Amino acid sequence: MIKLSYVDLQILKHSLQLYTKRENAIAKDVKREENLLNKITEEVTKIQKDYQISKKKI
Repeated sequence: MIKLSYVDLQILKHSLQLYTKRENAIAKDVKREENLLNKITEEVTKIQKDYQISKKKI
């Protein structure tokens, strides 16, 4: 298993957010990608809570 840092998880999260919105994506693939995105988002949220990291406002 790969141990990812908070920054690595944030990069993956943002990449998947963009990737799932691509044109000509197969619905089955997008669903799998969204499931992974949800897992990553949960982990990011947990780390933010555990280490009291504030969310950046864009």
